[in-house]
Amino acid sequence: MPSTQTSRKRKLGAALAELRTAAKIETADVVVALRKSPGTLSKIENGHVKPDWPTLTVLLALYQPGVEQREKIETLWHDAAESRSKIEHSAAMGPKYRAFLRSEADAESLKNLQQTVIPGLLQTARYAKAIHDAAETAFAEVKGSAQRSVSSRLARQARLSDPNAPLQFSAVIDEAVIHRRVGGDDVMIEQLRHLLEVAELPNVAIRVLPHDAGAYPTMMSPVTILGFDDPESPDTVYLEHQVGGQWIDKADEVAQFAKAFELAEAQALSTQESVALIRRQLERPEGK
Repeated sequence: MPSTQTSRKRKLGAALAELRTAAKIETADVVVALRKSPGTLSKIENGHVKPDWPTLTVLLALYQPGVEQREKIETLWHDAAESRSKIEHSAAMGPKYRAFLRSEADAESLKNLQQTVIPGLLQTARYAKAIHDAAETAFAEVKGSAQRSVSSRLARQARLSDPNAPLQFSAVIDEAVIHRRVGGDDVMIEQLRHLLEVAELPNVAIRVLPHDAGAYPTMMSPVTILGFDDPESPDTVYLEHQVGGQWIDKADEVAQFAKAFELAEAQALSTQESVALIRRQLERPEGK
């Protein structure tokens, strides 16, 4: 079974753990009934593993929930198998990043602080390919995966214009990003124009951190804060780097990153001022 934690599997696992506790059944007894290891039960209750239907049937037989509780569990079980959108990824993407993509698909809101590149959800195809091509020169893991990597990035952007459940997206971008000539003049001009188009969406807020803002929190690596509409699925933080990433899910640490993002937002230009700055960059000769 896959061992990737997602918001929907967390909800299912938490509900099963609550049933077990209410039934006053020890984990050792459940393990014996399932003929599985304690680690497997832990992964189920922590949302890393979705139990198969026979396992779920045994658990419900042990816990003896009421009709409404049983229906809730079965609904959560079916939901855990689905994702809001199809997740496409290349073999070069590590397991933590693939887990991030799944969580992003389930998230209601996303806050992203970027210091060196345009956020992935705002990139054009040519800009994304230019970044991938540059990475290929140093990192063997990404060689030959450009097309799938770019396709994955573009597919994820559909969440921004989803008429039923648009992703609430807030991006704080260092001013250096809009000056960096990724892919050449034509690519960069196209990218900046795309930023202006996306900025018109009511669920998207783009703020630029100007050079004269000085130092700001979390200047060292990109930070993404994922928010979910279920109170039982707390916010999480993903820190991305070239060969992997790191999840932050402890409440106090997540709160620190949330505070850092708020401080960066406070130092950034307003959305209107940010759009004006991007327009001025476009109006320069050849976007320079």
